[in-house]
Amino acid sequence: MIPLLVHNIDPTYFWFRNVAWLSPNLKIVIRITIIFLLALHSSNLTLCGSVMGSNVALMYLKCLKQMTNFDNGITKFRKFFAMYKQLYIITTVSNDVVYFVLPIGLFSSLLLGIVFLYVVIVLTGKISLALTFIAGSISAAIIGMVHLVLPLAAEITEASGDFKRGWEAKRELSGGDRKGLKGFRLLRLWVGPFQYVSKSSRVDFISALLYYTVSLIISVKP
Repeated sequence: MIPLLVHNIDPTYFWFRNVAWLSPNLKIVIRITIIFLLALHSSNLTLCGSVMGSNVALMYLKCLKQMTNFDNGITKFRKFFAMYKQLYIITTVSNDVVYFVLPIGLFSSLLLGIVFLYVVIVLTGKISLALTFIAGSISAAIIGMVHLVLPLAAEITEASGDFKRGWEAKRELSGGDRKGLKGFRLLRLWVGPFQYVSKSSRVDFISALLYYTVSLIISVKP
């Protein structure tokens, strides 16, 4: 609806302003269609990615919770250890797949969040209500996803640590089993070559978002 409300502020205006063989009404219809499709697919991609990531994390946590039930005794250890090996392999492959995707995605989300928060805080009343609403919605979506998804990934690392520490403390564990358990690292979701997702990742992201937004507000006057 942005081209109908304010026809010259979105990027599609510059795409079609020199196209003389299209009527103005047809240009607006085409621009509305393009904006709608881009917004729809971007929203679906973001939502599906968040839902799938959350479901995978919850599946991990369910398995790890079952594996850290030490009341089953030492007889269940090898079964649980085989499950841990499978989770470790899946985690390693997943880290290789999202090696570049995750850091680029988080960095892009940070940049978008900074820009759109600036729009909401500084430019409200100076631009159209439609753009302000879009900026506010995207900012809220970014903060919400970071707030909900990153802690789940951090809980996986904590739960895998509980699994290793709990079974290593069992005196009945044989030397071979104990050595095999020590040979596997914790389950961690890595953000490229930089760091793994930990309990502080959510706070670090939101702190950086607020810090750079305030810096942008101070340094850039409308």
